[in-house]
Amino acid sequence: MKRRGFTLIELLVVIGIIALLLSVLLPSLMRARQAAQTVTCASNLRQMGTAILLYVNENRQYLPMIVEPIWVPGGGGALDFTVDPFDFQAHPQSFAAFLYSVVKEADILSCPSANLGYPRDTMRMSYRVSSANNFDGNIALEQQLFNASGFPKYAYSLKYLNGRKYKLRHIDPYVIPHKLMSGVGPFYLVRDFVLLTPNGQFLAPHNRNFNQLKLDLSVSFEKESNIGFTYP
Repeated sequence: MKRRGFTLIELLVVIGIIALLLSVLLPSLMRARQAAQTVTCASNLRQMGTAILLYVNENRQYLPMIVEPIWVPGGGGALDFTVDPFDFQAHPQSFAAFLYSVVKEADILSCPSANLGYPRDTMRMSYRVSSANNFDGNIALEQQLFNASGFPKYAYSLKYLNGRKYKLRHIDPYVIPHKLMSGVGPFYLVRDFVLLTPNGQFLAPHNRNFNQLKLDLSVSFEKESNIGFTYP
């Protein structure tokens, strides 16, 4: 008896069926992977919130003073993605240094769905921190962000992780001139980095959905239209 193998047509049919199945399954697999990454990023933020709450409860309800080195002092909002916030000797007030001092954990600062982070070679820090640095890289306390009449100085954005009391005032950005409001407001302490455009530029002010750790230490998944501040 002659042994009969597959004909070329039969092989092409099998390959075609496999390709069809892959085209159907791959989008579902990609969505499942993205969903898992989103859950991981949100879980990281919840752990950060726990660390901040531990600090607040042990320090008379004051938030930690964070100086994130990515902001360039005097740089007019320039960001330095070459700095290493895990160099605790050079940057003892970075958010990574704070986490390590409180919970001995800094690896949660890597969000698997992010394509942006610093330092560039490792991208170990892929969250954006609302730290004491303002858009020009300089540190300003709460009293320095308001003029004598109580209105905010528009050259600055309110950065929250700057050692102030946990129950804060915030700015209502939806009225002109902006008003000071009581309470923590809808703004964030830490959030995912925004994605880059294909040519490597930021989309301003925000260009995608993202997880954020809010001032009440809850975690939410936000649409771009739900964020209020120009400077993240």
